[in-house]
Amino acid sequence: MLSLEKYLFYLLVFSLPFQTRLILFQWGSSSSFGTSGGFNEYQAAFFYFTDFLIALIFISCLWRAIRTGSFGWRSIFASHSDFLLAAFVIIAGVSLYWANNFGLGIYQFLKLVEFVWLFFYVKNNFAVLNLSHALWFLFSSAVFQALLADWQWHNQSSIGLKLLGESVLDPNLAGVAKLDIPNAKLIRPYGTFPHPNILAAFLSAAIFIFYWFYLSNKKPYGRIQISEWLKFLAFFILLLGLFLTFSRLIIITFILAGVI
Repeated sequence: MLSLEKYLFYLLVFSLPFQTRLILFQWGSSSSFGTSGGFNEYQAAFFYFTDFLIALIFISCLWRAIRTGSFGWRSIFASHSDFLLAAFVIIAGVSLYWANNFGLGIYQFLKLVEFVWLFFYVKNNFAVLNLSHALWFLFSSAVFQALLADWQWHNQSSIGLKLLGESVLDPNLAGVAKLDIPNAKLIRPYGTFPHPNILAAFLSAAIFIFYWFYLSNKKPYGRIQISEWLKFLAFFILLLGLFLTFSRLIIITFILAGVI
């Protein structure tokens, strides 16, 4: 595998929380969005930054396959579940014939094909893609998201990272998740996710990744020496970010899973 291909994959892992995107097309008119009108995400097509990275990985993978003369189809379809997944994609494609919105259906089908290809790519290159390194990038991304969450909570507003897909946050803005307390409204931090509950799930998963690194004594950062206090500082940042989301179900589930 090309080194560039690996780094693109790790960048993709780090960028998973980012909602950076371009609107490619929007179907329907304002009257179709309801009586109040407005933008409807479910009637639009987007091109995300992560789509761009996946496209680069695909091009790199294709170039590698052409150079080596090996496309690895046998290893891709190595189990019955792989064929079932491929059959599901085919059925989804056939079902487009009955779609109410054919253009939107095509877009959603292409997204399905994109992520199924990514699944097969990871599966076929699992031995080459270092799992510890990938989890380390995911963990680092979670620490970054937790820092953003802490900053958003402190400011009680968005912090100007629209380029990364940050939502517009304000205590007086309709549709923003917030805590209603006497004489005040406090926003729940989003990070760059579309909702605090998704941020909470991401941070709780990162905390368990930290547990795995610490208990198994893994060193995913290679030769770089990271002191114990810095590790636990990152852990504290994650924990603080998790509790600031005020996502009760995720927090309770996290506590119960930690106890068990």
